[in-house]
Amino acid sequence: MPLDAICLRALTNELKGQLLGARIDKVQQPARDQIVLLLRGNLRLLLNAGPNQPRVQLTEVLRENPAEPPMLCMLLRKHLVGGRITEIEQSGLERIVTFTVRSVNELGESGTKKLVLEAMGRRSNLLLLDEDDRILDCMRRVEFEVSGARALLPGLYYQLPTPLDKLSPLTDPEGAVELARRGGGAEETVERFLLDRYLGISPLIARELALRAFGAADARFCDRADGCERLAVEMERLAEAVRENRFTPTMLSREGKPVDFTYCPITQYGAETVQTTFPSFSALLDAFYTERDRQEAAQRRGRELTRTVTSAHDRVVRKLGMLEKEYAASQDRDTLRLYGDLITANLYRMERGAARLTAQNYYDENGAELDIPLDPLLTPQQNAAKYYKRYTKAKTAEKHLREQIDKAIGERDYLESVQGEIALAQTEAEFAELRRELGDDKVVLGLSGGVDSSVAAVLISRAIGDNLTCIFVDHGLLRKNEFRQVLDDYRCLGLNVIGVDASEEFFTALAGIKDPEKKRKIIGKGFIDVFDREAHKLTDVKWLAQGTIYPDRIESLSITGHTIKSHHNVGGLPEKMNLRLCEPLKWLFKDEVRAVGRALGMPEHLIKRHPFPGPGLAVRILGDITPEKVRILQDADDIFISGLRESGLYDQVWQAGVILLPVQSVGVMGDERTYESAVALRAVTSTDAMTADWAHLPYEFLAKVSNEIINKVRGVNRVTYDISSKPPATIEWE
Repeated sequence: MPLDAICLRALTNELKGQLLGARIDKVQQPARDQIVLLLRGNLRLLLNAGPNQPRVQLTEVLRENPAEPPMLCMLLRKHLVGGRITEIEQSGLERIVTFTVRSVNELGESGTKKLVLEAMGRRSNLLLLDEDDRILDCMRRVEFEVSGARALLPGLYYQLPTPLDKLSPLTDPEGAVELARRGGGAEETVERFLLDRYLGISPLIARELALRAFGAADARFCDRADGCERLAVEMERLAEAVRENRFTPTMLSREGKPVDFTYCPITQYGAETVQTTFPSFSALLDAFYTERDRQEAAQRRGRELTRTVTSAHDRVVRKLGMLEKEYAASQDRDTLRLYGDLITANLYRMERGAARLTAQNYYDENGAELDIPLDPLLTPQQNAAKYYKRYTKAKTAEKHLREQIDKAIGERDYLESVQGEIALAQTEAEFAELRRELGDDKVVLGLSGGVDSSVAAVLISRAIGDNLTCIFVDHGLLRKNEFRQVLDDYRCLGLNVIGVDASEEFFTALAGIKDPEKKRKIIGKGFIDVFDREAHKLTDVKWLAQGTIYPDRIESLSITGHTIKSHHNVGGLPEKMNLRLCEPLKWLFKDEVRAVGRALGMPEHLIKRHPFPGPGLAVRILGDITPEKVRILQDADDIFISGLRESGLYDQVWQAGVILLPVQSVGVMGDERTYESAVALRAVTSTDAMTADWAHLPYEFLAKVSNEIINKVRGVNRVTYDISSKPPATIEWE
């Protein structure tokens, strides 16, 4: 509810008792509509001029401040810091409160300033006035053409809003009731009557007065003969309580959600609404808005999750349609074999160059003739072989397509069930219940340092807390200084992380290995071995969590039986570990993963981090891997990535890195001939990693990076730039 005038009166009285004489030590502006005054004695005064929740209160909630304070904040610091609050006054029974501050300026002269909060819904504002009530500045400037009657601009004299033509329930509680006694408004609802004729009364209080006087919150004056007399009594009781400052700060909650607050107990909602009283209005408002903001954040996350799941569901449905179409086409494979048989049976009468063959179908009981298309560029034998090959391929494809269709149906059904659960989840607790699929089980997650595993870790951690243990393995193939930096980031996120330096183990296993698939499999097995070893040090671990995303799965599977590349994080779980696999992001593309990270409140520098392959720099070293090659690549990569950041190009690129080529070339360094390694810079733009185009980086930038790498990285004398797109190339070279 908006803060009504009587609630503001109660707040004003509270603040008078606590803040008069208080010294202002700091001024902060954590949000556009919010000002926080830090007062001597560890008091924090919040003034919110937002249209949806305008209020003034003492708060214990810490709010993050921007790196650069806004202009209004700087102005308030200039005039208010060091001053003392000498007066706090509400303007009549309006939703306007004024803080008078006495301070000393730069010349040592004492003077006063006024800070005026107008808590009037969408017209809410915060103004700083000088001692002559001239506006120094305000949160929302109002031009003359916007509000001809009342402009709010620096240099103008401040004017109160035009007072409403209504009665005060404090000075004339029965004035309007007398009108009702005489028959005016007999058909009108009591609520509407009170709202139209009295200042400071909210709809909630109007309905409560109607209930107490007439027996129903929606009552009309004609519903009860003695209602006016009873209403006059209730109005006088209200006025007396307000005049004597007898307030009971009360929050109303329904199904765990805060729905309203007021200054007295409420009876109109009955048992379905829980009433909680607080020692002060400031404590009430802190609790009310903190809980409401938390639930609204949960709802926003729910909407993000809904969009993500819906997108994944639609994608699976489209995929299923294509698979079923391909499957239907594969069912015609027997015709292909028949064509091959008939061509073979008629080789004796076929000539090379023919475009068609008309032959009797000896499999048909009626001996019908078939017209078989031929490739005139092929021999009769080659045409037959072509049809047999297509038959064999279709037969093989049928099996793979059937498997893929069954998987797609399972994926679709699962996503539909998740959609249904999300639709029912209205509170943070319900979303937590949705994410508590893991129950009380312990989970171990293999972190790579990339966006995918990081988002998966935070998502699972929010669901199960300390039951998640993350293992971050340094296989010696990370970027320069990445092991330490990433560990620091994870710990700042509150993750329980174990860092394992296994670089020597991986280097030993990779010695002399040049084949890219073998390198990936060795690294994948190495990860699993390390996980297995570390997991056995933990107790009651039942799940292995991974940051697998949808492109990983696609590139690791093919209906033809050929794999684009292996992923150690795609189902690479040996039975000996006796752990179940948890992949919360496996239906998402990279852009959707980043959206989930933002919904979880993760910092942007982690969310925007370029994708980095699980096998690390191993896929960027063509040929065998040695510590010296890794050192060269780390140094060159650090220069490239740092250059992208410094030039403001990092966020314009989807993924970037340096490739160490298995060639050496002649160069000249100083007066000496060199014969050293060449590297290739790789930078691409993409949205989902399924397709990518090479990034058109400025020539000047490329020249600068090239010179820096050659001059600073020992062992490199030539730099190239990869301008191939995906497809046909992949983003990584291996």
